[in-house]
Amino acid sequence: PNLAHALGYVGSIPPTFLEKPKYAKYQPGDFLGITGLESYYEPQLMGRRGVQYRMVNVRGIEKGAFRGGEFDTLSVAGQDLHLSIDSELQAYGELLMQNKRGSIVALDPKTGEILAFVSSPAFEPATLSGKGMGNRYMALLQDTAKPLFNRPLMATYPPGSVFKLVNELVALQMGVVTPTTGFPCNQKLVRCTHRHEYPNHVGIAIKQSCNPYFYQVMRAAVMRGRSANRFEDARLGLGEWRRQVMNFGLGEKLGVDLLQEKKGLIPSPDFYDKRNGYHRWNYRTVYSLSIGQGEIGITGLQMANLLATIANRGYYYTPHFVRSVGQSGPLPQFRERHTVGVDPQHFEAIIPGMQSVVDGRGGTGNNASLLEFGISVAGKTGTVQNPHGDDHATFAAFAPAEDPKIAIAVFIENAGFGGTSAAP
Repeated sequence: PNLAHALGYVGSIPPTFLEKPKYAKYQPGDFLGITGLESYYEPQLMGRRGVQYRMVNVRGIEKGAFRGGEFDTLSVAGQDLHLSIDSELQAYGELLMQNKRGSIVALDPKTGEILAFVSSPAFEPATLSGKGMGNRYMALLQDTAKPLFNRPLMATYPPGSVFKLVNELVALQMGVVTPTTGFPCNQKLVRCTHRHEYPNHVGIAIKQSCNPYFYQVMRAAVMRGRSANRFEDARLGLGEWRRQVMNFGLGEKLGVDLLQEKKGLIPSPDFYDKRNGYHRWNYRTVYSLSIGQGEIGITGLQMANLLATIANRGYYYTPHFVRSVGQSGPLPQFRERHTVGVDPQHFEAIIPGMQSVVDGRGGTGNNASLLEFGISVAGKTGTVQNPHGDDHATFAAFAPAEDPKIAIAVFIENAGFGGTSAAP
């Protein structure tokens, strides 16, 4: 009854498919994967038909094997897929998201294996099988709650304050700030959500989620004085910033073993040239990116992968559902390590601040603390401004902080503060 958006379903091969060379091995009445893992792994699941050549006379009477059967081939069964999904965790995640809209994605940082993949609202996979499936599918398609919409893969949102972690790492790698760099909480630059202690180092800034601090961090990364023209300086700086950010697997498809993945958006200088005009914008135009707002958009899967990258101190494996095809392990592309071009010591600099978000006194993520079980969690909450209604709530984390076994990202639409709805 779970994991509907990932499993997919099978159906009879459409007549139009049979005309394509790709489906030359299929025959009318054959079944094939239509969506989800059933579709992505169709070549592995299909197997191969056996062939037997027989001799017949002019009357069609069989006269034995052709050339002693030397051209005959045995059938080959399709291969089993072994998923990495933790079925109890998946069912629990779906239970937590009942009557909510949003997503939960949990990964094993060490391998990229997906442990839970929750899209809400959902539907029962059995709906898309058996007699009357067509009518049930149309009912799901017309449902205004959009239960068929695969939110972890296809819904893009501004990431909110979780994105401040990326901006800090990029600035640290560029060498424009250090872990001990302090910036005043200057609310003339951008409003801060609450009064807090002076952010004289990155740990306090992350714990307090100080908007003016991260405004100034990104400004230091973008406005580098490469041109005397401030518009050109912003243009050059944003281009370099974007290249660094996209190394984290943002703004492009990660390559998960499902189709229909969206790439999201990390806006480029050309994007703002087209919208505002060439040399008609500067850092003040794009500063909302510094706090994960504005034009930026990422998916739930990308956010979980971002936390897996931080957990690994600078690398990730492409997220995937299939731990092994038969007994041969995952497909080769899921064994490749992707480094993001940020030195490991910079990740070590931000993780204590992430721990204080969850485990520190007055941290915005206290509702996700597991200290009573002896487990330290490193995380970040986010409250995403939404021009179409109530704010969205986000929370992203990994644990244990010292030796991560799980990285998780939660998006809940129109749920307000991340610390009070997404973190628990």
